[in-house]
Amino acid sequence: MASYKDLIHSETKKLGEYLKLESNNTFLIPFSQRNYEWGKTEVTRLFNDLSSLYNGEQKYHMLNFFTLYRDTDDNLRIFDGQQRTVTCMLILAVIAQRLYAQNSSDAAQQIHKDYFAKTDALRPNKEDQKKLIFDSSEDNSFFYQVTDIDSNFKRNLEQSNIINPNNNQRAIFNNIKHIDTLLDEFIEVNEDVNLRTLVTSIIDNTLLVEFDANEEEVALSMFESLNNTGKNIEKYYVLKNDMVKCLGETSVKPRWREIDSNLTGLNHNAFLNAAATLKRGKTTTASVLDHLYSNKDDPTSMKDLLEFLYKSSVSFLQICNPSQMTRSKENRKNVSVYQAYTDQIRLFGMKQHRPIILAMLLTHKPLTEINKILKAVVTLTVKNFFFNEQKANTIEKKFADYANQMYLGQLTTEALLHDIYDLCVDNEQLKASIIRKKITTPNAKIAFILRKAYNYSYRNNELEVSASSNDVEHILPINPSKGSQWLTWFPDEAEREKYTLNIGNLTLWLNKDNRSAKNAEFANKQEKYMTSGLDENQRIAEEKQWTSQEIKKRADRVADQIVAAFGEN
Repeated sequence: MASYKDLIHSETKKLGEYLKLESNNTFLIPFSQRNYEWGKTEVTRLFNDLSSLYNGEQKYHMLNFFTLYRDTDDNLRIFDGQQRTVTCMLILAVIAQRLYAQNSSDAAQQIHKDYFAKTDALRPNKEDQKKLIFDSSEDNSFFYQVTDIDSNFKRNLEQSNIINPNNNQRAIFNNIKHIDTLLDEFIEVNEDVNLRTLVTSIIDNTLLVEFDANEEEVALSMFESLNNTGKNIEKYYVLKNDMVKCLGETSVKPRWREIDSNLTGLNHNAFLNAAATLKRGKTTTASVLDHLYSNKDDPTSMKDLLEFLYKSSVSFLQICNPSQMTRSKENRKNVSVYQAYTDQIRLFGMKQHRPIILAMLLTHKPLTEINKILKAVVTLTVKNFFFNEQKANTIEKKFADYANQMYLGQLTTEALLHDIYDLCVDNEQLKASIIRKKITTPNAKIAFILRKAYNYSYRNNELEVSASSNDVEHILPINPSKGSQWLTWFPDEAEREKYTLNIGNLTLWLNKDNRSAKNAEFANKQEKYMTSGLDENQRIAEEKQWTSQEIKKRADRVADQIVAAFGEN
C-alpha cells in the first residue's frame, strides 16, 4: 500500500515544461469534466496576461493550480485546469501558424513537435503521439486539424460555416479565431514583434503548480473540494463528478451525454435550479445540490437522480425551445399554441414560470392545461411587470412553491390558474399604469401588446393583425423637422417628449401598408393612415389635428382595449 506521502506530488513548473510532449505525459480530459467552453472574456484576459511577458511588463505570470491523475496507461487525466491548458495550446498554435506563414517553418514545426504531436519517422504506420486527448474522438480530430501549423483547414471552416454547435468544436474554433485577432492587435501596438521571442517569453515565464495524484479518488476529491474553497466550479460539473464517483463512468456516460445534448446552448445552472425547485421548493445556486441529493453515496439514489435529470432535460429543452416539442396530428394545434405563448413570454424575458411548466410536463399534464397556465403567465407579465413595472423576482418564491406543489401532486391546474390571475393588478390599476407609462423603446413588446388589443377589437371581423412584420409608428414623431406644425402644437420639448412616448401616440402599420410617413406633417400622415388596412389607423386619420388633447383621448381608448384584451381568463 502506498504511503500517504505518495498520494500527491506537487511541483512548480514553467508552462513550457508542463506542456512539453514527452513519452509518458499525454493529457486526457476525463468524461467527468465539463466541455471546453471559455469565451472571449476569459481568452482575452489570458492572452493579455501571457503577452505582457514579452515586453517585460511583468517578470512572471502565475497560472495557479492544475490537478492531474496518472492512470494505469501512464496518461495524465486533467481534473482541474482544462480550460487554461487548451487555451494556452490555442495561443501557441496561432503563433506557430503565424510563424509558418512568415516562412519560419522551423520554429513553427518545433512548437508543434514540442507541444502538440510527434510523428515516429521510423514507424510511419504508427499513430502520432499527441499531447492532449479529448473524450470525444471527433473533438480530438478537430482540435489537431484546426491547430496544425498549416491553417488551410481553419480557412476552409471559416468559408464553409460547418462548425457543430453541439460540442467543444465551436468554442475551440471561435477562440482560435479570436486569438488571431488578439495577436494582430498585439503586433499593431508593439512594433517589430519577434514571434519567436513572444513564444519563449510565454513558455519560460509562465508558472503553475502541478498536483499529480496517484489515485483517481484523490484527484476527484481535490476537484470537488475546490467548490468549497472560493473557486467557482459550475454545480453541473460537480454533480457530474459526484455521479461518476458513485456510479462509475461506464454507467453515467451514456445518459449524461443525452443530458448534455438536450442542454446544448442552455444555461446549466438555470436547469439545475428548476429541477431542484421541483424537489424542495425555492432553490438558490448555493443550495441546488443539497436540494437534488438524497444520498450522493447511495447508488440507487443517484441512479434515480440521473434518470430524473434526464427526463427533466428533455422537458427543459421543450420549455426553452418549443420547436423540440413532439408533434402529431392530434396535438399539432396545441403545440402551435404552446409555441406562441412561449415566444410571447420570452419576448418579455420572463423565466420564473419555467419550474411550473417543468413540473407539469414531468407529471404528464395535458398540453391544453399547460397552455392555460402559459396564457396566465403572459397576462401577469404584461399587466404587472411591463405596465405596472413591478419586479419579476417578487413572484419567484410563489412560483417556486407552485412548481413544488404541482410536482408533488398537491396543486391542481385550476387552483394554480386561479392563484396566478389573483396576482394580477386589477383593471383600474392596469389602465392607470398604461396611461402613465412612457414607452421609451417602441419595440416588439409594445408591438405585440397593440397587436393583441387590435385583434381583440376586430374579433368579430375577419381581419387578423399578424406578427410577421408590424412596425410601431409614432404619430407625433420623435424628431419633428424644424419649423414643422408639430413644434407649433408642442413648443415645449419636455411636454412633447411626454406625449411622444405615450401609448395614445403609438400605432401599428399593417404588413402591406405604405409606411413612408415617418417624420412627415400630420396632414401627410393622414393620407397614409386613411389607406391603411387597419381601422385604428383610419380612425386616427379622421382627426383634424394631433395635439395633447387627441393623444390623451386616444390613450384612454387604447388603454381600455388593452385592458379588455388581457382581461379574458
